[in-house]
Formats: sequence, structure tokens, C-alpha cells
Amino acid sequence: MNLKICLIVCQNQYSSKLYFTEKLAEALKNQGVEVKILQWSSGPVPDFIIKTIEKEKPDLTASFNQPAPLDDKSYFFENLQIPHLTLLLDPAIYEINLATSPYAIVSCVDQADCQFFQSTGFENVFFLPHAVEKELSFDVKTTRKYDVVFSGTCYDPDNLRAWWLAHHPPEVVRVIEEAIEIGLSDNYTSFYQAVMQSLLQNRISPKSVDTLRIAYYVDFYMRGIERIELIRAINEAEVHIFGGQSWREELPILSWKDYFKDQKNVIIHEPVKYSELLEVLKQTKICLNSMPMFKKGSHERIFASLACGAVPITSDNLFVRDHFIDNQDLIMFQFEDLGVVNEKVNSLLRDEKWRQAIASSGRKKVMEFHTWDQRAKKIIESISGINQRGDQRWQIRKF
Repeated sequence: MNLKICLIVCQNQYSSKLYFTEKLAEALKNQGVEVKILQWSSGPVPDFIIKTIEKEKPDLTASFNQPAPLDDKSYFFENLQIPHLTLLLDPAIYEINLATSPYAIVSCVDQADCQFFQSTGFENVFFLPHAVEKELSFDVKTTRKYDVVFSGTCYDPDNLRAWWLAHHPPEVVRVIEEAIEIGLSDNYTSFYQAVMQSLLQNRISPKSVDTLRIAYYVDFYMRGIERIELIRAINEAEVHIFGGQSWREELPILSWKDYFKDQKNVIIHEPVKYSELLEVLKQTKICLNSMPMFKKGSHERIFASLACGAVPITSDNLFVRDHFIDNQDLIMFQFEDLGVVNEKVNSLLRDEKWRQAIASSGRKKVMEFHTWDQRAKKIIESISGINQRGDQRWQIRKF
């Protein structure tokens, strides 16, 4: 196949998008695709990138998450009249405007997000979970000096809640807080579905309120509170946090140090790049993964920790249950039952044989089903299927 793709990428926190881009490029090349990576620092796609794309004449462009629109609010690929694959890493609700573009193709890491796009009539969407490179491994002789690691951003849920209490009327506050309760209570209701349920329960029309703003509050509060309470639940083993501070307009924003200054078993480290985090995971026994924003999808922490020989303790959701067995391939937790996490951690640390057995079993599944090579094949297959429908403004003739 002589398909040609330009993968475009700008910097993000922890440089994870660049890392994923490089590994996906390698996997696509293994499938016979010609790939060129184009980078810039931040903001909308700059002119020099657009000119390079025009010169390269790819069959399509692609990026992890969607670059910011141009100054005129259009997307660069619409002006070039070329299909663009947006590989979403975050919930679809924040990029639903892509559904209006005839040149957009979207992959989602959560199956419910695919359904969300399809509910608008947009069909150029497919499910593509996170992945790891097949070469990712570790030295069994390396000392695992970190008992428990959490890598991720502090979302400061307390001040986010203080903001909506100060800026919204009681009926909207009630919708937000009831939606949070719904979203944290099970392993299948997405935060957006929880918002819709809460609006219905309170007899409020979605058209009468800023639904996206409410969903944002619910999403970021759920992310923030679950990871904080998860770490607080571990009160004996050392927990090492590698992560930065959230950026948002709702100030102030507290950091990990603010939240855990009095919890002696929690050690705060400076944020590290994703490539550096993988080296940390190779020295880690247990990796915590909190992802309440995905109920039918994945997070890279699950795959990366298992690939590096660490046992994930992860949010329970339908995707995880479909692909892994609890207490055999990893450990799952429910927000309403965090009290069991401390004993799970202690048991894993006491029983080296059990911990290694879980890590080994989970790793086998990751390497069989969740590598970038599998994802590259899925991308080619999905784009080919969309292309063959023949109802696009664009056509790739190389399939």
C-alpha cells in the first residue's frame, strides 16, 4: 500500500501526544504506509505546516486530539479540502463540532463517544482505544523501588465546586451535583449521560441551560475527586505522585502538594514527560489509574503499566471488564467502595508471587490485543470502509 499520511502534532502537557504520534507512525510504516510527522509548538496549525502539507500532498492528515481552529474558526483541512483523522484522547463532547465538517474522520477511545457522534448523524467515526508499542518491555532484574505510583494532573475539585456555587443559580447547582452523584455511582453511565439524567429529573430542558458547561464541571470534578479519594484511601504504603497542575479559567487552582501536605505516605515529584514516566513504571509495583470520564473506553495508564510490569489498580468500567479479568489481569475499584483499596495494595505488596502473576497475565493481553500495530491496522481498515461508502466530498483512490 502506498497510502501517505501526514501526522501533525503540537506540544502538550507531559509530551504524550508527540510520543503517541511517533509510535503510531512506526506502526503505520510497518503496514506499508508512508508517514511524515510535522511538529509545531502550540496554537492553531501555523502557515509553515500548512504549506508543507500542500507540498507533501498526503492522502490524509491525522493528529491526536484536534488542533485549535484557525483565526476564521475554520479547520486547516477544510481549506485544503483533504480528509483529516482526529484521534481523540479526551471525551468527545469537547470536539463535537467536528461532526459538522465533511472532511473530518474521528476515532474515540470510548465506545459511548462514538455513539455520541453518531447520534448527530455523523458516521465517519470509529472506536480506537489507547495502545502501547510492542517493543515496550522491562528488565526483570531492575529493582522496583516505587510501591505505588499515580501519574496525572491535579484538577482541584474543591475550588472548582466553589466556583460553580458562586456563579450559578441553585437549580443549576443541583443538576451539577446530582449528575456527579450519578456518574460516580456505577461503571456504565458517562458523565454526559449523567447530566442528561439529572436535567430530566429536575425537569429542566437542556436547551435552557449551558449543557456543555455543566458537563465540563461534572467531568472535571469527577476526575479530580476520584483520584484524590483514591490516593487518600491508601494510608500505609508510599504513594508517589508524578503530575502537574490543571489549567483552567476557574481560579484558584490547588496543586498535589496542597492536597497531600499532611499525608505523610504521599510523596510528590515534579511532572515528567511520558517517555520518562515509562522508565518510572519499570521501577513500579502498583500503578493507580483513575478514569471516571470513560465508562466504555480505555486509558493509556492501564496498558503502559502492564507493559512495564506494574499492576494497575483501575476504575471499574465496561471496557476494562470486557478485556481483562479482575484480580487476574489487574485490580478494579469502585468509587463507592474505595475502602478496599488499601488492603488490596497491602496484599499485592506482601505477596510478590501474586503481584507478578497478575502483571504477567495482564501484560500478555496487552501485547496481544493493545499495541500500536493493532491500532494501525484498525485505522487503515476503518478509513478504507469510510472511503468505500463513496458518499464523501473526498475520495482516497489508493485503497
